[in-house]
Amino acid sequence: MEGIITQIQRFSVHDGPGIRTTVFMKGCNLRCIWCHNPETYSARIQREYYSNKCTHCGRCIDACRGGALGVCDGELVWDSKKCLSCFECENACINGATLVCGKSYTAEALCKILKKDAKYYQKSGGGVTFSGGEALLQSDFVFECCDILHEAGISVAVETASLVPEEVMVRAAEKIDYFMCDIKAMDSDLHKTLTGVGNERILSNIRLLAGLGKDILIRIPVATTLNGTDENMVATAEFMRSCGLKNIELLKLHRLAEHKYKALAIEEKYPDIPETTDADVERFYGIINGVLGK
Repeated sequence: MEGIITQIQRFSVHDGPGIRTTVFMKGCNLRCIWCHNPETYSARIQREYYSNKCTHCGRCIDACRGGALGVCDGELVWDSKKCLSCFECENACINGATLVCGKSYTAEALCKILKKDAKYYQKSGGGVTFSGGEALLQSDFVFECCDILHEAGISVAVETASLVPEEVMVRAAEKIDYFMCDIKAMDSDLHKTLTGVGNERILSNIRLLAGLGKDILIRIPVATTLNGTDENMVATAEFMRSCGLKNIELLKLHRLAEHKYKALAIEEKYPDIPETTDADVERFYGIINGVLGK
């Protein structure tokens, strides 16, 4: 069993309780218009190219086994149909202009890395978090890692949009200790506008986890004027109350990932909206906590 991963982030303090190592998995079945991690869209290993770092030295062209790289009108061009995914171009580049996005690991190899910080997890009440993309699209790999980590006394969390088959979520409930579940919008039509899909399966899976007594944190990435409205916050809080859930986190959006879209040749669709302010977030917390009776 192998999984494809974009990044292993050690000493993370924002992806669950305590000090954690966060594993970013490749592949996602949502297309959120504010996505900060477009490199996780595809489940395949990809090439990232940062033209501002390229000096057109030609080393990558010489190293390319498939003849996928060349120069046109003074610019480096890449033919994806000829690419053999050998990524010798990254090894040849001395400027960091060409990078490989994604790496395959066996569960055993990954967990060997993750167990290095076991003492920090134990002292802080932390553990390992699988994120993405959507980590549960590689569920068999994640569950194999869970078994290995649990044998070592390490807890496991997942950041998930919950858009997976019910049977996957049932297995996840058996394997994973802590869930951070995103709800982008309570109105399904708005959810589809923001992410490309409706929210029926997502809400159903969250209800399932709640019914099984799992430890759940609901998270809302707040986009002002879109899902950042009083109406959506009230609806989300009412849904949480119906599930017996109390814990919520509101996430401010940023535009720090713009360079990634260009590097991956993905059209950016980030909405032209005002930045979410601290005052907005505090007011929304007040609305939600009022509904939840906190």
